[in-house]
Amino acid sequence: MRELIERDYRVVIRKCPPKVKAFVVKNRAEDYCTIVISSDLDERGRLEAYRHELSHIERNDFETGKNADKIERIAHGQ
Repeated sequence: MRELIERDYRVVIRKCPPKVKAFVVKNRAEDYCTIVISSDLDERGRLEAYRHELSHIERNDFETGKNADKIERIAHGQ
């Protein structure tokens, strides 16, 4: 697990498709991530989504070569 500092990521709140709570976009050129959180979530939901997406960054899931569905199954212990 890597140690994160503020310059490693930023967070934005945006309208997302109905079933999407949040997602992460990795900008490889500038070596940082953007966590996008659905504006439809309440404060608690946003915090849970933020923590979940941050865990993907901490585990460096983008470098595993696995697709998003596989990464999510692993993240949820399935």
